[in-house]
Amino acid sequence: MLKDDRGIAPSGAVRMTERSFHVVATIHTSYTVTDLDATIAFYRDCLGFDIRTASDPGGTYMENITGVPRARVKVAIVNCPGGHQIELFQYLAPQDRERYIPRPCDTGASHMAFRVDDFDAALAKMAEYGFTPLNKTPDVHLPSGAVLHTAYLRNADGLLIEIVQSA
Repeated sequence: MLKDDRGIAPSGAVRMTERSFHVVATIHTSYTVTDLDATIAFYRDCLGFDIRTASDPGGTYMENITGVPRARVKVAIVNCPGGHQIELFQYLAPQDRERYIPRPCDTGASHMAFRVDDFDAALAKMAEYGFTPLNKTPDVHLPSGAVLHTAYLRNADGLLIEIVQSA
């Protein structure tokens, strides 16, 4: 039976279907932030991830990709353990940008989950970078009998990060 990294099996049967294409890799997850330098500091100095920065490609490149008229950005790529990358954008234009801070239950909300080796130390260090827990940090009791320490944390940009440690 298939299980996710928390040991939870999906409900219902998993069915493979015939299709005309296949996803061959996950490339990155992308987040828009208000302060790229502060967000880089969090991923680099708090979480210990490697960072690669890139300049605004200029011209209409970002407008053509995103469909956002006159889009101008600063970009950084975060290299996570396990090979996944996070692409961070700080939009410099257009000026009529909006801040969107959804609750975890709101459509379009997303989060990244990271397994840590010291839950309490991770909570304390993330607090230094402006991340606050959304609720009490619960112990989750899985059907398998395993216990996880887990917390959702959010910063001022609305980035949601879940940290998990096996108890």
